[in-house]
Amino acid sequence: MADAAQSELGVLPEWDLSDLYPGPDSEALTKDLEKLAADAKAFKQRYAGKIAGLDGTELGRAIQAYELMDEITGRIMSYAYLVYAGDMSSAENGKFFQSMQEKVNAAGTDLLFFTLEINRIEEADLEVSLKAPELAFYKPWLRDVRAFRDHQLSDEIEEKLHEKSVTGKSAWVRLFDEPVLDGGDVQAVGDQVVHQIRIFENAPVVHHLFEQGVADPLGHPSVDLSFQGTGVHDLSDVV
Repeated sequence: MADAAQSELGVLPEWDLSDLYPGPDSEALTKDLEKLAADAKAFKQRYAGKIAGLDGTELGRAIQAYELMDEITGRIMSYAYLVYAGDMSSAENGKFFQSMQEKVNAAGTDLLFFTLEINRIEEADLEVSLKAPELAFYKPWLRDVRAFRDHQLSDEIEEKLHEKSVTGKSAWVRLFDEPVLDGGDVQAVGDQVVHQIRIFENAPVVHHLFEQGVADPLGHPSVDLSFQGTGVHDLSDVV
């Protein structure tokens, strides 16, 4: 059906993504992926468990390093998604997008500690640190990261939710996008969704959340689970 629609429209325009990367197999993309992975591990080794002890200047410099890695992540995933969006019916594009998500998510797992530890800094201590210009520059970002810190879960659960994000929310989106945009059966997609919900309800991490009172047995959150800055957005991230 998608091929028929394309033939009716003729040759469609394609995005020029060369300002991001020359191609999915380009050396520039490979180098950025390698740099991101290495920098994330080095960052974790240097700062994990030490954030509360940093003064304002040191924390500001740490955020600056984190920001640089975030920029690389954004560049990679912007490119990956635009390639995928250019032809969602292409299995090759879907595989490439999934691969980029997994690699970026792995680096994100190494970096997750950073926002979690920032959220554990006492407000009074942070106010003192913010007197340093290096940290004061990032005050709006810190405000957003700490907005939902009262709902932050244990490091173990936060990490598990982050690791599952590739097969969680993003997978739900692709589950709908690919068959529908390719002229597929919406009802069939709905049946798959119901099946995934049943899997979700039986996931071990979800049972753990039930026991802690974070979610009810139907999978509905009983507290606000919008953990901005932690990589966790809702319970679909554990599917």
